[in-house]
Amino acid sequence: MKLCIWYVLLGLSVSSPVATDILDLFPVVEEVELQEVDELSLLKNLKPQDIWCHTEPHNVLGVIGDKFQRIKIAFRDVRRTSNSHLRFDVAGASNVSGNIGAFHGWMRIDSVFATVPMTSDSEYEPSNDLQGQYTIVGSYEFVEDSAQYHSGTFQGRFYTLVYLDDQGSWRYDDRSIQSQGYLNNAFLGTWRIYDGSLSMPCSWGDYRVPHKAIMFNAGGSEFDIPAESMSNGWDVFVKAWIDGDEIAKRQELHHWWE
Repeated sequence: MKLCIWYVLLGLSVSSPVATDILDLFPVVEEVELQEVDELSLLKNLKPQDIWCHTEPHNVLGVIGDKFQRIKIAFRDVRRTSNSHLRFDVAGASNVSGNIGAFHGWMRIDSVFATVPMTSDSEYEPSNDLQGQYTIVGSYEFVEDSAQYHSGTFQGRFYTLVYLDDQGSWRYDDRSIQSQGYLNNAFLGTWRIYDGSLSMPCSWGDYRVPHKAIMFNAGGSEFDIPAESMSNGWDVFVKAWIDGDEIAKRQELHHWWE
């Protein structure tokens, strides 16, 4: 199966109905073709900690609800389950306005796509230091401790960029991290409270919120969030990374998940 994708202002246009809920959110630099990989056994030597625990939690940006309330997410541990190389056990924590809750659950790789350039001068042309670039698309479910205040379940799909280096090892793909639209390890879904009385959209990603309405990154070169939402957890972020306030930076760098 082939998916043709191209850059637009707020994400990707996808010519196939496959995974349009997740693939249409992520900007790329230029035209590429994603070719689905049939043989997923090539992922057997992927080390999940190196991919999904690669980024420091203060660089994982997320929102929950329709008012863009900030949610902080930290993965403490990600390890492959004993009976499948495509499924992983996850332990982590979330933080919304100081309400910190531990969660555990699973991630599952559903599809893998090889990134193939559509033009000969593309930056995606193979280089001597890698064997290939890939996009992982999967599903997840993380459950919070029901004894915790305001607890529930995170469910949805995720998107991860990786590459296979010249030694045959899987690497987190941060080679374009300086580009304005860089985004990796993006999770898009919902959070539902256990009693079913509340369900909210929830998304997070490395260095960027994977949400069409608010495209900004931790570098501070781009920040677009409604003014009325600034008090929903983003004021300290702005003081730290936009205004350069040292006290705010220390707050942002605090290891709240430990």
